[in-house]
Amino acid sequence: MVVKYDFTFANLVNDYLQNRISKKELLSMLDGAEASEVMYKHAMAFNTGYPIDSKTEFIDYLLQLTSERIQGLSHYENAINYAKEHVADSKVAEKIALEYLPEDFVFSGTLYFVCGYGSVAYGQDCCIDLADVDLMNNPNEIKCLAIHELHHVGFIAVKDGYMPAPQSIKTYGDVANIIEYMTHLEGMGTYAPLATFERNLIDKPSESIIANDYRILRDDNLLIQYEEEYFGIYSRFRNNPDNLLAEADLHKISAMSGNRRLWYIVGAHMAKTIDEVLGRHKLINTIAEQSSGFVAAYLDAKKLSTN
Repeated sequence: MVVKYDFTFANLVNDYLQNRISKKELLSMLDGAEASEVMYKHAMAFNTGYPIDSKTEFIDYLLQLTSERIQGLSHYENAINYAKEHVADSKVAEKIALEYLPEDFVFSGTLYFVCGYGSVAYGQDCCIDLADVDLMNNPNEIKCLAIHELHHVGFIAVKDGYMPAPQSIKTYGDVANIIEYMTHLEGMGTYAPLATFERNLIDKPSESIIANDYRILRDDNLLIQYEEEYFGIYSRFRNNPDNLLAEADLHKISAMSGNRRLWYIVGAHMAKTIDEVLGRHKLINTIAEQSSGFVAAYLDAKKLSTN
């Protein structure tokens, strides 16, 4: 386990917010920070809507978002301190992520703690956005998100860096391939922290996206509805692979990743079912296969569990 943990970006922003350094000094230092480069490359690669004409413009925009989100510095500092103690020092997130990756897998990248961009995986590295309001209010979820993103890093590495390119989507078959891949990626990434989240449930209800995903996973009736919606959309594309994609089809795809978060929630249910019925070894082995195999393994496990 050789994950490196880098708080440079988050600490510099904290120094700025505490008036210990000027905006000019901050921008200069962040421009050369490794985390800035990772986020900037991710933004350029995935067309996230952030300004990307220059790295300086990109970083300045992140700082604007951070200033808008941080209402109390104490919450932000608590998030930094929690991440240092419960993620970086304990290394628990990487240990748990490895439980859902091949036995011989070894991490070789860096987990950057950042502000303003969101939490993402890119290549062998990943970022956790400590200025996320939900994470500041519910710091235990920082650990869950670290597991999620570190699993993404391992998942992508096992697939030899492959990720489907959205710009190459032309047919229903292309859409089905992306749905399978993202269901596999996000489903396993959401399932890996499930036990950690449930062990650390707090009395104060969380309204975060993470907490809502897990709430639906515990609600059998809601889960049935989500699964029906998911397979209705997925089957439409998988069963008509030669159809050309039209503008009217895009709202169907957005349900997978937007507010409904179908490939996160239904994907996690698939991973959980495979793990419980067919075993952890089978679940992990699906990573190296085409992601259609993950969906097929779930359907096999579901059939066995209902017989």
